[in-house]
Parts: sequence; structure tokens; C-alpha cells
Amino acid sequence: MRKRTLVSVAAAMVLIASVATTAMAADVDNGGFEDGSYTGNPATFQPFLAGATNITSWTIGGNGIDWIWGLWEPQAGTKSVDLSRAAAGSVSQSVDTVPGRTYLVLFWLAGNPDGPPTVKTLDVSAGSTSKSYAFDTAGQSRADMGWVRKNLAFKATDTSTMLTFLSTINTFFGPALDSVSVTKMSPRAPLCKKGGWRDLTDNDDRPFKNQGDCVSYFASGLRNKASG
Repeated sequence: MRKRTLVSVAAAMVLIASVATTAMAADVDNGGFEDGSYTGNPATFQPFLAGATNITSWTIGGNGIDWIWGLWEPQAGTKSVDLSRAAAGSVSQSVDTVPGRTYLVLFWLAGNPDGPPTVKTLDVSAGSTSKSYAFDTAGQSRADMGWVRKNLAFKATDTSTMLTFLSTINTFFGPALDSVSVTKMSPRAPLCKKGGWRDLTDNDDRPFKNQGDCVSYFASGLRNKASG
């Protein structure tokens, strides 16, 4: 009887831990833009206007986007998106969050190298937190897009947070987006460890001086800015 009780308690603790982790976690569904109804030629791209639902879990806005499959090298998988169809477009998704928790949006940025402007720009927002980004396509090509990882930290104020990637250039050749994720940052900030702090910045684009600087930023709820 005692053995069965101990096993039951252990199982219950595992279940509680699992539920707690799920409740605090936030992630993006179809963050690599791999899933959906792609009906075009799988060696180029397919344009979509605002309101199209072809890309699973993403809402398309603005002037639409191009879903890229085979036109250029994705960051991972087989697909990515160009956020300017003929003018500035956007993609959005609501993610589950816990009010008061700190989260980190990670994504990979490049740009359509086939036409102007050379520097592609976009705004990224998570709820009321937003930031502008730029990518210089000089020297890049379809075979070598030069993808770079970017980040945006935010503190949740509600049980769901709208995540939006918005092109800010009116062109056929927009910013390219791939591999989007949202991670809950614990006070010890595991992403800062093992050299991870070198690839992160605070929301003012200041680099971290060391691991402790990075951990302090997230543990303080984004109040302690990077000192690097």
C-alpha cells in the first residue's frame, strides 16, 4: 500500500509540474511557416492578400505577403515568407501568455535580394512592446541569404499576446522571415548560458557584457538594461 501511495504521489507531482510548465510556456504554432495549403509551384513562391488563411495559424494583413518555397534558401525547413507582396504586408498570431511573465521572441531575418531597396525594414510587436529592425541585402543572394537571428523581449499583461511582423517598405522585394519562436524566460534565463548571451541584446539593441548581465536583464523583468 505504501509503495502504491508513493508511486501515486510521484505521478501526481509529475503531472502538476507538467501542467505548470504548460501554463507558463508560450510558443508559436507553425513558426517555420512549413504548414498550410500551398497550391503554387513548389519552386518559387505564392502571393496571398490580407485575410488569406493558407498558412496555418498565421493571419495575413496589410497588402499581403509572399509564401516562399524554393525561390531562395530558407533559414530552416523548406519555406519562409517575404513580408511585402507588392507593398507592405504582415503576419500575426496570438500566443498564450501569463500576465507578469517575461518572454523572448526569437526569429530569423533576411531580405529579398532580387530588387530595391537594399535595406529591408520591418516592425515587430508583442502586445504593446514593439521594435524596428533592418537587414542589408548587399552581397546576399538567393543561395546565400545571410539569415541573422534577432530577438524582442516583452512582459505579458494578459493571458494572450498578439505577435505581429510588419514590413515597413512598399515594394515587391521585402524583408524575409523564418523560424519564429516565443520562450518564457525564467529568472535564471537559460538562454543566456553557454555563451547564448553573445547572440542576444536588450530591446535597445545594446549587447550584454557577460552571462550575468543577460540574466539580470530578464530576471528584473527587462528593467536592468544591458551594460555591454
